[in-house]
Amino acid sequence: MKRATVFLISLFLSFCFAFASCNKEAKPVIITADSSVAEGTTLLVYMEELQESGKLTFTVQNGMVTSLNGTKNGTNSYWMLYTSDENNANTAWGSFDYEGETLGSATLGVADILIVAGETYAWVYQSF
Repeated sequence: MKRATVFLISLFLSFCFAFASCNKEAKPVIITADSSVAEGTTLLVYMEELQESGKLTFTVQNGMVTSLNGTKNGTNSYWMLYTSDENNANTAWGSFDYEGETLGSATLGVADILIVAGETYAWVYQSF
């Protein structure tokens, strides 16, 4: 089951990468966890903490981020996640350049990816 899910995600992301272009209207949302993040914290839990402190707003439906800081997913536009965490990234699925570093497309969803202090997590609004 897990392999099928990873395959479907990779297929979707490959399709997305082939037809993606960044929307210049929505700025990427960059998240970098500091050293105080507890081991085993998911990106979703960390984002919920950021939302509670007023640093971020977002919504999630069926495990998918559907809006960030007021920008909602559209018919052909979605928030895509990229990371510098090499254990959870795949540049073959897509990449995003941030401050001279190439981030790879996340291999797991927001509720499953374990955040690592010092790594960068970039939400990029893309149109297909």
